[in-house]
Amino acid sequence: MDATPSVSEVLAAAVGKLLRPLVRLCLAHGLKYQQVAELLKAAYVDGARAEHDNARPNVSQISVATGIHRKDVNRLLNAPTGPASLPRSLEAEVFTRWVADPAFCDADGRPLALARQSAEPGEPSFDSLTRAVTVDVHPRAILDAMARLGLVDEEPHGMVRLRVAAFVPAPEERRMLAFLADNVRDHLAAAVSNVLGAPGGFLEQSVYGDGLRTASIERLHALSRRHWDRVLREVARLAQELELGDRDAADADHRFRVGLYFYSEPLPAGSPPAQGPKPAQGSTPAQGSTPAQGSTPAQGSTPAGPGPDRPHQD
Repeated sequence: MDATPSVSEVLAAAVGKLLRPLVRLCLAHGLKYQQVAELLKAAYVDGARAEHDNARPNVSQISVATGIHRKDVNRLLNAPTGPASLPRSLEAEVFTRWVADPAFCDADGRPLALARQSAEPGEPSFDSLTRAVTVDVHPRAILDAMARLGLVDEEPHGMVRLRVAAFVPAPEERRMLAFLADNVRDHLAAAVSNVLGAPGGFLEQSVYGDGLRTASIERLHALSRRHWDRVLREVARLAQELELGDRDAADADHRFRVGLYFYSEPLPAGSPPAQGPKPAQGSTPAQGSTPAQGSTPAQGSTPAGPGPDRPHQD
């Protein structure tokens, strides 16, 4: 029997790896599985529709291609355009009731500090607050989830207080999440295009090593930043020159993004001994061993650049 894994099995393993950092991000911000599943359904339907070259495919075609029930396909095809409307999480529901329900606010409308449990019947407490939202999940589990998200503080004497005034990310966090979406989307799009055999192939390479001390990782990170600073200046300068020259061209209808990333983490316990630096790898069709550039443009956690798509020169 041939033990070689099928393409589907290899792809499933690759998708599993890609999902783990996204799941970590979703858990850190309270985005639930049901919400992500709805986003994934919509992305599948959009992707299947795009494969039909602008012709509107029928519901059955998309259902067969994606494995999504025809009822959901029809709903998503007819959904209004714009940001997805997702059901709120339990944490958000409890937070909203706490700041809006007069039973859990003072005379000025400010959320009360609540005892974990009511001392007297009818007295507002965190347990009664959560029970007003759901009886299917224990209040302790909801309290732990809200504490993990940084929404509440549980004090030693049993009181629970809100830490924030709104269940929305801070402006800087919103900016970083927007950059993450743009940068990682384009990095992944480049790799996917290469795997699917797009003509030419995009630069998408990396070099990696293991068995290193923290001080060695810091030296490599500093070296990568210095090289990125040089690449940023050269690419931004050329991009500005080309943009001026292409401004009135009828076929000036393309955009680009180029970047670099660096990541490190401790090796799992019991990892095999280090084998030395590994050669450059990536999805770029073989054209020599060009060391890798990732795709964190002049934004994100590396300061530079005025926006997601505009070149910038220091």
